[in-house]
Amino acid sequence: MTQAHLESPAPDVSTSQAEQLASSWFGVRGTARTAASERDLNFLLDAPDQPAVLKISNPLVEESLISLQVAALDRLAGGPVPVPRVIPTVDGKPWKPLELADGRRAWVWMISRLPGVDAEKIQPKPRSLLIGTAVAAAGLAQRLASFDHPAARRELIWDLDQAHRLRPLLGELEDRRAADRVRRVLDQHDARVAPRLPDLRRQVIHADLNPANVLADPQSHQLTGIIDFGDLVHTALINDLAIALAYPLLETDSAEPAAIMTRAYHQALGLTPLEQELLPLRVMTRWATTVTISLWRATRHPDNRDYIMLHAQPALEALARMEKPSVFAELCEACRPTKRRGQSKGTE
Repeated sequence: MTQAHLESPAPDVSTSQAEQLASSWFGVRGTARTAASERDLNFLLDAPDQPAVLKISNPLVEESLISLQVAALDRLAGGPVPVPRVIPTVDGKPWKPLELADGRRAWVWMISRLPGVDAEKIQPKPRSLLIGTAVAAAGLAQRLASFDHPAARRELIWDLDQAHRLRPLLGELEDRRAADRVRRVLDQHDARVAPRLPDLRRQVIHADLNPANVLADPQSHQLTGIIDFGDLVHTALINDLAIALAYPLLETDSAEPAAIMTRAYHQALGLTPLEQELLPLRVMTRWATTVTISLWRATRHPDNRDYIMLHAQPALEALARMEKPSVFAELCEACRPTKRRGQSKGTE
């Protein structure tokens, strides 16, 4: 996904048109309502027998990226982490092209709806949900370890390994203090992380384990599924955990959520010493990415501002806290599950 993808408006399709597409193309009849999305158009279908999500891609999304998502969901089907099931068209195709009224073309496909509410609605995050999210991240990684697809090796501005793509946007941000704060994070990335990227484990990952893409039971808070695979990319494995950590840390000044999740992930999959060392900087890079893209897009898509800016201000405040050495040191400690509590740095 490039800067052009961020600027491209979502398709203009009404709920009645979505209901007609769902019925005639997929054989699913129900009432449609729009769901929040960054750049695509999603409809929740309240069908009595088969609740589903009708997905209409942004016209700039290539067909290969739909193929990537379908292939990944097929690989994950039946695994330890619940994910949506692809619902084929009535003629057995996983997706179909749709000519829009403005002359652009989008891709239409459908997936099943999983139970639960998005974890954004559960605050603060209970320990069970933090552990469940970390274990799910490890489970996805294990299932996708041998998975690959040509479209996964792509330009993606949200990919933490491609943080250099944020720099051209900084000059366009109206908030100069925010731009300067992000620039300092990118300088750290260039100096301390980028030279060591080749030494990190790499594979296709989900790359967007934010709370809106984590579903949980509203009563028990047990994880019920992972959704939205639109940012799948071949990158550093540790980035999935870093992204998952970034959001619970926005809800508290404590690093304890990072400690809980890192330990759970390490027990499930294991973290190398280098991954543990770079994890805090990866978390900060996610915050910097969120701030940059959100501030940049909000001025261009005011109608979707609330969704776009959901995490931007908390992320900016988190970056400010990390400029205090003691706060950053606390995060570093929390991201070291192989370092016993109370053990001095010199005796590791």
